[in-house]
Amino acid sequence: MNKLSLSLLMLLIPSYFTQAGEFFYVSEGERDLGHVELNISGDGFPCFDRQNLLAWGILTQENFGEVKETGCIKVKDLYPLNITVTLIDKVNLLIFTFLEETKVKIDPRLAMENRDDGIPAIILNYDLNYKKYQGRRYARRKRKDNMVVELESGVNYQQWRLRSKQSHDNEYLQQKRVRFNELYLERDIPVINSRLHIGEGYNNSFYLDSFPYRGIKLASDDNMFSAAQGAVLPWVYGVAMSDAEVEIRQNGKPVYRTMVQSGDFVLRNIKLFDKSGYVTMTVRESDGSTSYYDVPWNRLDNILDKNAWRYDVSIGKFMSNERMEESHAIFFQGGAGYGISAENSLYGGVLISPGYYTHSLGLGQRLKQYGDVVLNHQYSSITSSTQEAVIGERLRLQYVTDFSKANSSVRLNADYYLQPHFNDFNSYSYNSKSQYFCCDYSKKEYGFDFTINAFISASQNVSVNVNHERFKESQSKRTSYSLKLMQNSANLSFDMNMSYDKYQMQKNDMRFAITFRVPLKKIGIANTSLNLGYSYNPYDLYQTELGVSGRRLNNNLNYRLTTRDGKKGGASYQANANYRYTAGESSIRYMSGTNYALYSARSAGSLVAHEAGITLGQTLGNTNALVYAKKHPNAAIPEQVNVITDDHGYAIVTNLIPYQVNGVKDEIGLEKEFGEESQNEVVKVPTLGALSYYELVN
Repeated sequence: MNKLSLSLLMLLIPSYFTQAGEFFYVSEGERDLGHVELNISGDGFPCFDRQNLLAWGILTQENFGEVKETGCIKVKDLYPLNITVTLIDKVNLLIFTFLEETKVKIDPRLAMENRDDGIPAIILNYDLNYKKYQGRRYARRKRKDNMVVELESGVNYQQWRLRSKQSHDNEYLQQKRVRFNELYLERDIPVINSRLHIGEGYNNSFYLDSFPYRGIKLASDDNMFSAAQGAVLPWVYGVAMSDAEVEIRQNGKPVYRTMVQSGDFVLRNIKLFDKSGYVTMTVRESDGSTSYYDVPWNRLDNILDKNAWRYDVSIGKFMSNERMEESHAIFFQGGAGYGISAENSLYGGVLISPGYYTHSLGLGQRLKQYGDVVLNHQYSSITSSTQEAVIGERLRLQYVTDFSKANSSVRLNADYYLQPHFNDFNSYSYNSKSQYFCCDYSKKEYGFDFTINAFISASQNVSVNVNHERFKESQSKRTSYSLKLMQNSANLSFDMNMSYDKYQMQKNDMRFAITFRVPLKKIGIANTSLNLGYSYNPYDLYQTELGVSGRRLNNNLNYRLTTRDGKKGGASYQANANYRYTAGESSIRYMSGTNYALYSARSAGSLVAHEAGITLGQTLGNTNALVYAKKHPNAAIPEQVNVITDDHGYAIVTNLIPYQVNGVKDEIGLEKEFGEESQNEVVKVPTLGALSYYELVN
């Protein structure tokens, strides 16, 4: 009897197996594993244990010890074994599925000769924000109407990338004017897996603290090595209360976006931009509610693979956007790192400037399943005309680890000051005009930042942070504690944030906020939720919140109405709506309270000019695609969220992963057979900043 026959039979079986449990048909692939009686656990899911999984052939003697010995096995317990479980509750069918290994195999398409520099193009991101102020609170404002314009423009030609940012904001400036910043020219030098940067930007390095600068920099990029597979998030799971949009971001930049159905979901083998940095997940429900999760994933970017190398060298001057208080100190900086073995890395570098010197030396160690650890020594010296030499010296310890079975991670950053007045290049440049680089009360002794982040279950996420600093001369210290807890369920969800700052020399500070979300689907109001909130802080004391939010028009229109009442701030009201479309997004907002009102409107998106014309799209990332489907104007691109071709058949897909295989499905208008994966795909391996051209023929 096949699975379909079993499923149809189950529809005819009366549900009188309820005393000791319920009967379920169990299968794995094409194997029917029997009709068994299982108890129901507290979360409503069938309860099976390790012995059941061994008897069904789901576990083997090799991985038998990877799950707990007694008790019900949860779905998340099997994710590290590349096994998922699906329950079709209407017919009591329990399906086990073996997934592909999460280890990414060597892909010959990543060879250097396959890299795509993209097509010539002019690109533009725009963000327009208009605000109108009314009421006595804004009586002293000279301008009651304010327009903020922010542009990110660029030109692509072969391997060259010209980029610049322009902004206009007359709200705080004495006169209307346009500000230009972060103007630079950049290109890859593939022979040495490096990138040349000329102009303004942030001097990010793996051995010293970053700072804004204007100059020339040549630096290697790990992701450019032909054999590099890039960073991969093996799996992340969550729960959706409705048909929802899920977005994964790394360091604030979106790397993956998809739609999921109501219930538990697992996303696998998500390619990331970088080998380090924090990862977050956003779940946007159809009722307008949004949940933000910190994904338990950590890596240290200054630990290299065996025989791998990294370097950078730069020359220029300190140059921040403020350009007022700081001095424009000239500098030279250079550093390198090398993978001594599969577990050990050595790195270091120096920065030299008139009156300032610093160096760094570090050792990284992979502890295999126990995580990564790095010990770094940094030294700084300042020659001042008003003070004696100001010397600083510190030891920095970094440690990260992921516990995949518990879907949790730990991060520790700790500093110990051998000599107290350590100044990085940022602090030296900002204080060089005053010539004041140290003071007694800032003599740090040590400090640390410790974070634990975990998914308790698919619907629960918790994050705990402790930050501590201690100073020498005054013997003062400061400790901050924070707790973030989120719970999603079909009937009630909540977000809770708590923080407590403890000081030795001043009054302690406590903050608390909690928001409950109640879906209104059960009372006949679909795609809408009621939001109840309460918060406390030392300035406004307590504040209560009542609101309603929802989504309409295929989840593209998001609206929220909120009223707040505070002990000191009094009553206030807010209404906002945001609509996302193929060519960008627009929003309107209204806020009012005692003696004030604020109206605002915003529009953001992108424009790409290419040889065939101009195409509009959502805000561009660093690397993007121009898709052309001649046969399918005004059609949705498969497996892309809200990407639709225009009247001429063009569309923009944002945020490709540079130096990795990026595919676009070539199956517009085609129907796939159930369970059969499509092989129609156009793939490219774009370089950083490229606008890759994808032509779909089907």
